[in-house]
Amino acid sequence: MKSIVMVALGLTFIFIVSCGGLRPLAPGSIGSTSTGWDIKALDVARGVNYLTDVEKDVILELNKVRTNPKKYAELYIKPLPKSADVQECVEVLSKANSIGILTPEKGLYLAAKDHATDQSKTGQTGHDGSDGSHASDRIKRYGDSKGMRAETISYGKNTGRDIVTQLLVDAGVPSRGHRKIIMDGTHTKVGTSVKTHPKYGHLCVTDYAQSYISNK
Repeated sequence: MKSIVMVALGLTFIFIVSCGGLRPLAPGSIGSTSTGWDIKALDVARGVNYLTDVEKDVILELNKVRTNPKKYAELYIKPLPKSADVQECVEVLSKANSIGILTPEKGLYLAAKDHATDQSKTGQTGHDGSDGSHASDRIKRYGDSKGMRAETISYGKNTGRDIVTQLLVDAGVPSRGHRKIIMDGTHTKVGTSVKTHPKYGHLCVTDYAQSYISNK
């Protein structure tokens, strides 16, 4: 596993490479009211027609951990294979405050899709596109962003929960930057794209913004 963290001009871009096992997940099988979450209130992307089921699941999982991090840690992080990284994640999330949900924004989805599609074809990794673009360039293509912006990329996972738990545990990333982005209450908008990757099987690019108005 390797990671690259870049902070510039108020932007935080974090990249993670991780190989992991893949397992299929039936669409719509993530979460239920029996867990105590109001899934209907959190599953704000389910009716969005430009997202795949897995991409909708990613947004649901993000909203579950943001609104009840302690429960998320107990149900989904604690059962993971024991490691110091997992234990640390459980401890931090158990003390974290609830924050607002993320709502999908098409411009952020298109920005994430551009990069995911590019790397699906080229097999490259990282935040730089084959056309020389950076995350901020791609975000600006499709809308007006104000305040903080962030991008995470995970490799090797292809279900919403696996993608989100991987980024929350943030194994091998001392700064835990992926987790910090997910649990950053200033972010209110999100776009995510899951594609196949020639080397790692799958990748998921997720772009976040404090404020964003799409132009598409």
